[in-house]
Amino acid sequence: VISGRRLGRTLGIPTANLALPDEAVKLPHGVYACKAIVAGKTYLAVTNIGNRPTVNGHRITVEPWLLDFDGDLYGKRLTLTFHRFLRREVKFPSLDALKEEIVKNAAETRKFFENNTK
Repeated sequence: VISGRRLGRTLGIPTANLALPDEAVKLPHGVYACKAIVAGKTYLAVTNIGNRPTVNGHRITVEPWLLDFDGDLYGKRLTLTFHRFLRREVKFPSLDALKEEIVKNAAETRKFFENNTK
């Protein structure tokens, strides 16, 4: 996990920015319901893969938001497993609209894992 622009933190949705080369990212751009493992503990996560068009991103990033996690992830190793594609990456008209959609994605992620407990 590396330091990013800390934009998610200002929205109340702190994401972990993963250091990966672009060629390592093989999944289609979009938002996924994931599980993240940090220090042996598993968290549900909403993960965006893409170039973040709403904030004029210029490179591919992988950014999970670990639900119910409170702490510092900088410099730690994080393992992600991707379970469900939720939506394609789109440009939202505002940061508020982006935040609203991510909160919906978090609810979808929780519901998915409640219904698929494996």
